[in-house]
Amino acid sequence: MNTTNFIWRFTPSRTDPVLLEAIFVQREALLTNVLERVNESATTGNKHQMLLIGPRGFGKTHFVSLLWHRVIQNPTLSRMLRIAWLNEDETTTSFIQLLMRIYRALVETYPEDFSSELIEDLFALPPAEIEQELKTILIEAFADKTILLIVENLDALFDGLGDLGQKKWRSFLQEHPITCTVATTQKLFAGVSRRQSPFFGFFDPMHLKPLSVDEARQLLHKIAEQSDDKDLQQYIRTPEGRSRVRTLHHLAGGNHRIYIVLSDFITRDSLDELVGPFEKMLDELTPFYQERMRWLSPQQRQIVEFLCTRTAPCPAKVIARHLFAAENTMGGQLKKLRDLGYVTSTSRGRESLYELTEPLMRLSYEVKKNRREPMRLIVDFLRIWYRPVELTEQLQQASNDTLRAHISAAIDKAETSDDLLLQVIQDAIDMAKSESQFEEAIEALEEKAHAVNTPSAWFELAFSLDDVKRYDDAI
Repeated sequence: MNTTNFIWRFTPSRTDPVLLEAIFVQREALLTNVLERVNESATTGNKHQMLLIGPRGFGKTHFVSLLWHRVIQNPTLSRMLRIAWLNEDETTTSFIQLLMRIYRALVETYPEDFSSELIEDLFALPPAEIEQELKTILIEAFADKTILLIVENLDALFDGLGDLGQKKWRSFLQEHPITCTVATTQKLFAGVSRRQSPFFGFFDPMHLKPLSVDEARQLLHKIAEQSDDKDLQQYIRTPEGRSRVRTLHHLAGGNHRIYIVLSDFITRDSLDELVGPFEKMLDELTPFYQERMRWLSPQQRQIVEFLCTRTAPCPAKVIARHLFAAENTMGGQLKKLRDLGYVTSTSRGRESLYELTEPLMRLSYEVKKNRREPMRLIVDFLRIWYRPVELTEQLQQASNDTLRAHISAAIDKAETSDDLLLQVIQDAIDMAKSESQFEEAIEALEEKAHAVNTPSAWFELAFSLDDVKRYDDAI
């Protein structure tokens, strides 16, 4: 394996930083913002404490890996800072263990500045004295420098520390301002959001947004460039390629990891090559989404489960009616779910429409509901990837019973439901026109014309090109 050109999908910190830079999309402004705060922390007494919030697969480790890389490449920051990046898989159950982890991380990165033998010497002391010694060592070592502490899965660290450990850490950070923290979490949790918590109001929360359709295309294009995949580079510029990315986004949302996983397969037409990786990815993500459902209250879970059954945004009154709840109660719960990142809302006049932030949340619902039935996500994936006549051909070539069951379900759904591909493209056209994004509307109209290849679709595209004075293209 050429590790310099390999993207570690589940451990981005092992990926070559140069490659991480090359495929970085969407968050340059946020990274610049964080670096400015780190710089201020390094050069002044104002120490920033930042918390990146985003679901699994949203690029949190990618982000902090790039932050680490840019800090060590900056002469001023590398002189003024010492980075302690904690191992996210290591458990911490007390403040003294946290201090020890910070010191060991410093030893690993800066062995010339921090002695590993010192740790062994400390074990001869009682725990209370070890804690005080570690605090003193760090305070003295950083009299003219700053610790840049990188902590992934901060909620897990807080669970281990407990209330006493959190209070001790908060006291240390306040009384001895030598630390700038960049932490990550999958969700906003009670340890930082509950008023009674020691760290309430301490961290500056930064919510990571999902990729838009255009940003997903940018990511795929950057991956194709780095892997020298000319077919993928050309394909995602075509109307068919663009529509496939658009409909993948409709099914899977803006999760970065999904596009990295599927980048190897998006140009392929063999069902074995397509469905296998897609099914494997869904299987790996299902436990995560099931766990996210368990974080919610019973009524919040009901709301999410209901939205899992909907294919379009839904108003609060409809959700309330189906769940036999008061509309004002439903509005309050939907606001909480939006703040937690489970749902998003769009306005339609005076009414708010709600839908899942991550369409893949349906996995947690489908696995329980469908048992051994074909999964709707895979069925819809097939309906998007192939036209109805192509599905019939693929059924004859299917290599196993599971694949045949999914193709048959896709054919049945195609015969009884609207064309999902065209529905997604038409929604994009309508949205772009309503927001006066005419070039985006034309792009989607071109995808539609190539998909259906009817005179009316081509005329619709030509008229839109004429409206924006692209006369040569219209002809």
